[in-house]
Amino acid sequence: HGGFDAEAQVLDDLYGGDVRAVIAAVAAHAGATRTLLLVGHQPWCATLIELLTGARVRMDTGAVASLQAGPSWDALDPLWCALQWFGSPRTLAAVARGPR
Repeated sequence: HGGFDAEAQVLDDLYGGDVRAVIAAVAAHAGATRTLLLVGHQPWCATLIELLTGARVRMDTGAVASLQAGPSWDALDPLWCALQWFGSPRTLAAVARGPR
């Protein structure tokens, strides 16, 4: 429904909640792509962001975050990424409503 021009991959490795398994799955499946949309659940989403960037975020249902990855997907190590932006559900709703 997002109108993305890419093939979706559903990976069972993302479901268990272990951030190391998520990092390994990204490394194994991202290939040479420059942009990756990763959809997941708590608690691993916030834990993964903190591990990769050092930033603490609250990933409520519907929250989104954009990370700038390190040199390559298969070289994801702690603190090798930067948190570019974060949007809470409340902020996203306000943006969708537009200016008042």
